[in-house]
Amino acid sequence: MTKTPYVIGMTLGGRGIKVSRKRIVQSVGSRTLTDPQVAFLDQIPPEQSMLNSQVAVAKQLAIAHCQRCVLIRGPPHPTKLVHDAEGNRIPTSWSDDISKFETEEDDLHLTLWMGVSAKRIHLAAHMYVQETRDANGNEIVKLMDNPQTQRKHAPEGCANVGPVDFWLTKKTFPETGKCWQQTK
Repeated sequence: MTKTPYVIGMTLGGRGIKVSRKRIVQSVGSRTLTDPQVAFLDQIPPEQSMLNSQVAVAKQLAIAHCQRCVLIRGPPHPTKLVHDAEGNRIPTSWSDDISKFETEEDDLHLTLWMGVSAKRIHLAAHMYVQETRDANGNEIVKLMDNPQTQRKHAPEGCANVGPVDFWLTKKTFPETGKCWQQTK
């Protein structure tokens, strides 16, 4: 089973995945289409400016894609998991507590989950960012402004490289022939 890419406007069905509330360490927003909930899983950035900038770019993405909830899975990082032909992660070691999986180099990104709520996540995404400084000299992240030239690890032969890669989570499927723009 390979990862199913998300096409903008696709209506999604299925249960999606569920995230335990115990993993949410901080949350802002009212879980509406105009003020989506943005939550950090397991850890928050130590600097307020970095936290605020991550919330801002994640909220911008959720609003643009009509999602009520976006979960930031960790700090910006330059690696991604490697998958086999069926879409499964490739383990390198595992134990009862922690499994480790093969990774490869990637451009700096935030890994996000998005959906209706933390109990119904349908989309996963890598949002490609750049670290920079704000007017006060504080470290922040912002969405890549020119991914065509900034992304060094984009898929080979991909002519339309964007700042975000989306895919459907497990237990999610596209509802054929429906687009959210057409439904009320």
